[in-house]
This record gives sequence, C-alpha cells and structure tokens, in this order.
Amino acid sequence: MRTKLLFPILICAWLGACSIGQEAKRAANVYDFGMPTQAARIPGNVILQDVGAPSWLATPALHYRLAYQDIARLQTYADSRWAAAPATLLTLRMHQALGATANSNKQYQLRIELEEFSHVFDTPGTSRGLVRARASLIVAGARSPIATRTFTIERKAPSSNSEGGVHALTEASDALIDALAGWLTETTAETAKK
Repeated sequence: MRTKLLFPILICAWLGACSIGQEAKRAANVYDFGMPTQAARIPGNVILQDVGAPSWLATPALHYRLAYQDIARLQTYADSRWAAAPATLLTLRMHQALGATANSNKQYQLRIELEEFSHVFDTPGTSRGLVRARASLIVAGARSPIATRTFTIERKAPSSNSEGGVHALTEASDALIDALAGWLTETTAETAKK
C-alpha cells in the first residue's frame, strides 16, 4: 500500500523538478544597438582603433546601478544581456555610422577607452543610460596623443527595466558618436593649421 502511495508522489516531484528546470533554461533577452543611424562622418585621415574597456565591461553583461541606494555598487540584469561586450558593440556602431576604415595610410589614429556603460536609477521609477569614454587622437607612428577628451553622455530611459536601459544606452552611444565626429573634425582642422 505504501508503494502505491509513494509512486504518485515521486512522479509529481519529478514533474515539478522538470518544470523548474525548464523555467531556469528560459533564454535571456539579448540586445544589440539595432540598425545604425545616419551620423556625421569622421575626417578621411583618421583611423578608428577598436574601443577598449576595463575588465568589468569586457563581458556581455547588462549593468545597472541604484544611485538612490549605493552608486558604487555595480549590478547586472539576470535575464538580459548584450549580444557582445559593450566595447565591441560600440566599435561596430562607430564603423557603421562614421564610415571609418582600417587603412594603414591614415594620418591619425583614434583611441577610445570606455569608462562607464550602465543603466543608472536615480529613483526606483527614474533612470538613465550613462556612457563615459576617453578619446585620444594620435599622429600615426607617435606614442603621445595630440589631443584627448572625456565625453560623458546621458539619455533618459523610457522605462525602468532592462529594455528601457538598452534604449537609453543605445541613444547615448549614438550621441557619443556624433560628439566624437564633431570633435575630430574640429581637432584635425586645428592641427592642420599649425
């Protein structure tokens, strides 16, 4: 009699474990920057190097910070991630938008180091995408930059979830590219006058 009662209980437990396993295997949301937008092109004498980043940004994790609790605590969304590391996505976006090509005859090299790329919550219902990058313009063959600038770009998130963060970070990335294009045009023109 006990065996007859035990068997249905074991079957239910096994089915429950299977459904939990299926829930855990649910695919994460994977994001990229979408289709490129039209942006100003960089001067033809500049080659864009791959964007660099610190080790914490070298993964496809989608990061967020709760500024209203602890701005220094970096967290990641469990069910959402980027299709590649943010620096890789930004490099691709820049090549698409700016028309930069890998040509060894270029006069200048542009190096970009990503310093911050996160979804920041100022309150539980208010958030923004924050992108900060340091750009260095170097004469080909030289070691020291002729100009450097840090760009900090923020865009309001339309919603307080990972999807809103992705939207805000994509807009901030496109704004960064536009700002870089303007800075490069101005800086190379000033350098040419010297």
